[in-house]
Order: sequence, then C-alpha cells, then structure tokens
Amino acid sequence: MIISQLAKHSTRTMLLCVVLVSGCRSLTTPPSQPLPPQAVLPTTPAITINSHTLRTPRPIVIHVAQIDLSRKDIEIVSIAAPDPDATGPATTQLVTPTILFNEAELTLAVNANAFSVISPDKRGSAGMYVERAYARFGGLVAHRGKILSRPERHYVSFWLDERGRPNIGTPGPNDKIREGVAGFSRLLDNGALLPSPADHTLHPRTAVAFSADRRTLWLVVVDGREQGVSEGMTTFELAEYLQGLGAHNALNLDGGGSSVMLYAPPTETRAVARIINRPSTRFLGQPVLRPVPVLLGVRRKPVNNPQNP
Repeated sequence: MIISQLAKHSTRTMLLCVVLVSGCRSLTTPPSQPLPPQAVLPTTPAITINSHTLRTPRPIVIHVAQIDLSRKDIEIVSIAAPDPDATGPATTQLVTPTILFNEAELTLAVNANAFSVISPDKRGSAGMYVERAYARFGGLVAHRGKILSRPERHYVSFWLDERGRPNIGTPGPNDKIREGVAGFSRLLDNGALLPSPADHTLHPRTAVAFSADRRTLWLVVVDGREQGVSEGMTTFELAEYLQGLGAHNALNLDGGGSSVMLYAPPTETRAVARIINRPSTRFLGQPVLRPVPVLLGVRRKPVNNPQNP
C-alpha cells in the first residue's frame, strides 16, 4: 500500500521539445483521459507489461514491465547515442527515444541516465533539449563490455555482470560490467526502503528493480504532472510500490520530462516503437518525447546466436 500525504507537484518549464512521430497511439488519447486500469499489452513469455491506474492517495498511472532474466531469447542492453565530437567536451548527444529504439531493434525500453546539455558554444551546460544537442552522460554507461561513461560519485549504477546478473551500487575495480546505466538514488537495498517518507516531492518517475534471486527484472514508469489524471509519485511511494511487486533492489533513474516507456508488440511483423506512457512534456497541449542520450532496454536474441550485436 502506498502511504503518503498529498503534495502539490512542481512543473519545470521546457525551453524546446521534439514532437512525437506520427502514428504513436499515446498522442491520440485526449489529455484528460487516463489509461484504463489493468490494461494489458500483447506480451511474450519473457516480458509482461501492465498499466495500472491508482486512485489513492491521488490519481497515478503506472506502467510495469516484468522481464524473466532466465530466458535465453532476450538480452538486457544499454543503447547510447554516439559521441558527436570525439575528444571534445561532449560524451553523447540527445536523440528522440523512438529513433534509438528502432535503430537498435529493441523490444522494450525506458529512459535511463540523467544528462547535462552543453550550450551552443560547447563551454557550459545551459543548452536546450533539442535533437542532436551535444550532451554529457550522468554516471555509468556501458555496452558490450565497453565503458562509454565511468561511474560518478553523485550517481548510483545499475549493471549486468559477465554472467548477466543485475547489480545496483558502485562497481568495484574488479567488477566485470557487460551493460550498465546510472540513476539518482537507491530505492530498495536488499528489501529495505531507503527514501525518506518526509519527502513529498511528486514527479514522473522511471525505475529499474530486480528480485532477490536476480531472475526477475522490472522496468517501471510513473506518469505525472497531469492533474486529475496522473500526478506522479514520491520516491518513497515508488519504493513501496516496487517492494509490493516483489523487488529486492531498486534504483530511481532519470525522471520528469524524460520518463518514457517504449514497446514493440510481438504481434506485429515489423518492430516499431510504441509509446506506452504519457510523457509529461507538452507542445501545443499534446504529449511529446524529450530527446535523451541513453535507453535501458530488452532485445530479442536468437537462441542459436548468443552474440547478436
């Protein structure tokens, strides 16, 4: 059960945003209409996705993807936009999430790392959220064993080791990192709730969590900043919710206007990203996707080709 006091959420003013590509169903839903409770999408034996609508302590819409890590036909990957300036100040660039998703042929993904945007003169961090803007990763980013961005003191890492087991914390010098991203703070540490219940700040949220036996992974997105429809969660509420799912360890990833969940249903012949949640960023009153530098996702992997690139 989620226990907290009602709180007024704050909204950051966006400087610029990128409109969602046409054909995405989330744009066809009027802003005042919440997703139906317990909505279930076509899934696979490895992935189950549900959207839940809560009425207390306030309207909240939560999207939950549960992944069976014991399956041999999927892999967990981090997909990052390339470094645009080699030895320059940037380490990545901002790309519309659906583009990253489709180019990597993912099945499921959420946004991951926080980031700083480099200003047009490439000297500071005051740039806008625009497509192909130069940026820096916040914390760990790793793919196929290659470290694209090293862990940082102010961020907590999520990574898969050489055996594909999930971990949350600070990687040691001898840890073998196969895939990795980073977030702001731990929500659950071996089953214990870490956030303070006194923090009543509401935001859209993105989180990653896993079970005690490390065989089940959850990717979760909470919609927010839409009064009367979905007003967001505190970190304590999110930790409680994940604990209720059965999670043992959990990490709060970047949220707010970056929060997004994308999915390519297995019933479709061509895998194309569908936007599962309702992004909180608006353009002309409609939800839009904020470009981001990295996704944490799931990709189908042929069993007879474990080294699928």
